[in-house]
Amino acid sequence: MREKLLPKLYPRSVAGMVSLGMCFVACLAKYFLSLNWFFILFLISFILFISSACIYFNFRKPLFATIRWFVLGCFLFALFRLVVVVENVDKTKRIPSEITTQFAKQVHTLLVRSPFPKEMIGVSLGLVLGKTQYLTKDFKERTREGGILHLFAASGLHLGIFIGSFIFLLKQFFKEYRIIVYLVPLLFAFFYLLVLGFPVSFVRAYSFTVYTLLGKLFYRKSYPGDVLAYSSVTIVVFLPHDFLSPGFLLSFGAVFGIFYIKPALDGMFFPKQTHFLKENLTLSMACSLATFPTLALIFHSFSFGSLWINLIVVPVASILLPLLYLNLFLEWMIGGILIRYLWVITDIFLRFFLFLVSKCTDLFSFFYSWENPPKLLFVYFLLISLLIVFIYLRDCNRKLKGFIFFLILSFQPLGIYYFDSISKRQTSSMSWIYKGNAFFLSDSKFIATGSCYAERNFAKIISKIQIKKINQIFLENESCLPYAISLQKRIQRMEGRIAELKIIDGSKDLLSIPKMGRGKNEIWIRYNGDKRKLFQLLNTLKGLERNFPTRTLQASQNSPGLLILDFPSWSKENVEDWKKYQKLLGISSKWKIVSTGELLASQIHNTD
Repeated sequence: MREKLLPKLYPRSVAGMVSLGMCFVACLAKYFLSLNWFFILFLISFILFISSACIYFNFRKPLFATIRWFVLGCFLFALFRLVVVVENVDKTKRIPSEITTQFAKQVHTLLVRSPFPKEMIGVSLGLVLGKTQYLTKDFKERTREGGILHLFAASGLHLGIFIGSFIFLLKQFFKEYRIIVYLVPLLFAFFYLLVLGFPVSFVRAYSFTVYTLLGKLFYRKSYPGDVLAYSSVTIVVFLPHDFLSPGFLLSFGAVFGIFYIKPALDGMFFPKQTHFLKENLTLSMACSLATFPTLALIFHSFSFGSLWINLIVVPVASILLPLLYLNLFLEWMIGGILIRYLWVITDIFLRFFLFLVSKCTDLFSFFYSWENPPKLLFVYFLLISLLIVFIYLRDCNRKLKGFIFFLILSFQPLGIYYFDSISKRQTSSMSWIYKGNAFFLSDSKFIATGSCYAERNFAKIISKIQIKKINQIFLENESCLPYAISLQKRIQRMEGRIAELKIIDGSKDLLSIPKMGRGKNEIWIRYNGDKRKLFQLLNTLKGLERNFPTRTLQASQNSPGLLILDFPSWSKENVEDWKKYQKLLGISSKWKIVSTGELLASQIHNTD
């Protein structure tokens, strides 16, 4: 019974084992070894050793016969890399081709004729072209936190709907001509792949489809291990720079979950029942588990509500995409008033899709990000993985399968509880100091000092704090305003309340931060060394001293005020000179003068 339910963990065909060997050596070359003559010598020695062992133990035995083809794949990849030199290319600077640009312009022109408003046109472009650049920042953040950003990346969902629609139509007219039913959709899908610019997730999906449909055309069964190996080696040969990239890992991880984790879940969750909801639940669970390692280790974030959001949103997207394809095709071919009625139907589905995305991400996205890996969660995930492997190796009774399914289903609630408990233990006063930037979290106040022209600093800090504690947002510079508004919207979306947003002293380049030191320093002042604002600084310090305790404190003791000197790199000012001549400058001993470096040292545990 187990053989019928669960697929083999390794490729069954000779070509599949050869492809697996090529991918194995490609992994070594990518991460551990540089392809030089020493590496080739090592590889040849490895191949000779394995071959000798196989000959000694008799090639006729099934295990060693399989290893033989794996070793051949290792050798073939080494030869391939000797002949074909792969240059280092910056993938982030990939320039779209002329065909891709013109296709995007044509789709945009057709969508402008629709009754969609501007935001809906951007969402439609994102769905059809599989790119997130057309989405608004707020909507993109929603989809990322909800774990449904994959809907706006050209992937197997897009290709499956595209080819499935073609096959359905062709079967109505050419049912007896199998070659037309299967090859014509592949040709149109290749054109779709071409105009999108060969994104790695779409190349993977197209490879799967080609190998699967060719197997059906020639009455050959396609096994998951073989299809995965063929598709992986396709990326290795034709898109070597995308091999083992984050997009590759997410795409192949999701398909691995569908091929291997989903059958195990189907055998644990009502094994004798087949239902639409069950199929979608196990599919969503499998993809969520399989993509967790990549999202957690590379992106340091995960949406624990993505399982349920995908369960609701993806079926609607599966209806919306064919409608968009049909509308765009008819608008391009025919146009006119009749097609506008069809646009109205698509408009209804698109608005319903946006409504679901908005409500689901508001209610249960449970999105968390972290700086350090959550060890407890990784241990639990490893336990689940080992139990799934155990199911493949041995037959289990119904009770054990039910217990394992309960552990898998508990992964999301455990993650939510884990991060909520961390947020409760988080200290109420934290600070992060950068050159030209400083961020403070004090009780319910979040304060950003300096300019925010480097967006990555602001985004990095927001990922480290729990927004549940923030009621007020204070800025020094208006350049931080777009990021602060984004944070304010995120708090409103996730917490259902509006955080107060205020710019403090932004025009004067001086910032007073009350009650930041929790008893050690009650007021912090930052000064950037602008000589034109020196008298303003002195007047500000004297004005604030009126609220200090009447007793005089020495600078070496706990002063009620802290003066932070944040001089730019080109400044000739010296912090030690300011400390030495503090009284001559007219700064009382109630103020303790420190540099950003000293403040950094005092907060090193909270600073990158």
